[in-house]
Amino acid sequence: MITLGIEQVIRLHEKVVERTGGVKGIRAKELLESALMSPFQTFDGVELYPSTVDKITRITYGLVSNHPEEIIRSQRILMSV
Repeated sequence: MITLGIEQVIRLHEKVVERTGGVKGIRAKELLESALMSPFQTFDGVELYPSTVDKITRITYGLVSNHPEEIIRSQRILMSV
């Protein structure tokens, strides 16, 4: 699975804002980090989100429920990738 680091996601968000409008910036960087890292959790050596679809679903849930980015429009772009 190809993963994006926090700086890559922030740059992606900035590009989306430039093209579609909105507010640049991150409300809570730690919430974004949490959303990006949560799909890689394990318990007793077993992945909690083993498939790529499970991981994408968990990242999307983290972004939508915590919405660490000021603009929700970028979440729509991330979900369509």
